[in-house]
Amino acid sequence: MKKVYLKVEFATVQDLVAAKAALIPIVQENIQRQEANEAYLEDDEEDETEDNNNYSEYIDDIREFDIPYYERVSIDMGVRVGNWYEVLFKEGHVSLKHRADLLSRAQPKVLV
Repeated sequence: MKKVYLKVEFATVQDLVAAKAALIPIVQENIQRQEANEAYLEDDEEDETEDNNNYSEYIDDIREFDIPYYERVSIDMGVRVGNWYEVLFKEGHVSLKHRADLLSRAQPKVLV
C-alpha cells in the first residue's frame, strides 16, 4: 500500500507540542468518521472523495508524534545508549565524537 505523507518540521519543541495538540483531535475525528463510513459501504463500492478544500479531513494518522524530543535528537545525531562520547565545543558549535577506544559500556542514568 502506498500513501502520501507530509513531513512537517518545527523550529521549537513548543511549536511541535502545539501542532500535535491541534492535530490529535482532528485525526481521532477522521478515524471515527472513516469507521462509520466503512459500515455503510458495500464490499464492491469504492469510497469516492468529493472535491473539498477542507484538507484536514485527509489527515488520518500522525507518525513519530509519540517519540520524546530528546530521543528524536539522539536518533538524528546518531547518539547511542551506552557509548562514550567526547563533547567538543568550538566557536559556539557543540559536536560529539564517538570514543571507540573505550570498550566497556557506560551505565547511563541521565541524558543531559
